Amino acid sequence: MLTLLAIPVLWAVMRTHEYLQAYAPTNVLARSARCAPPTWDKAVGLPTLTLAFLAATRGLAEAVAAGAPSWLNLAVLVLAWDTMKVGCVTVGVEACAAARICRRATQP
Repeated sequence: MLTLLAIPVLWAVMRTHEYLQAYAPTNVLARSARCAPPTWDKAVGLPTLTLAFLAATRGLAEAVAAGAPSWLNLAVLVLAWDTMKVGCVTVGVEACAAARICRRATQP
């Protein structure tokens, strides 16, 4: 009987996960940053966005610690996750750009 109750919940979780993988803003940003060739706009914009996420995470965490509603901890967690995700994409794009520059420099 418990299995019959769990099946619709699992189905809803799977559909929500698929939707977020396709349409969440940071997932769309990561896909577009990985697919297109690295440019100066990305080289400057992605670290700036990472630092903005980091500042927002820290500011919200300090607000929660100072007495803001505890449900804002969820927003802190989401911002921290987005900071890590965009930071990893930034490192990947920067490494790809560096490899591209090295290949150009070594070609005759």
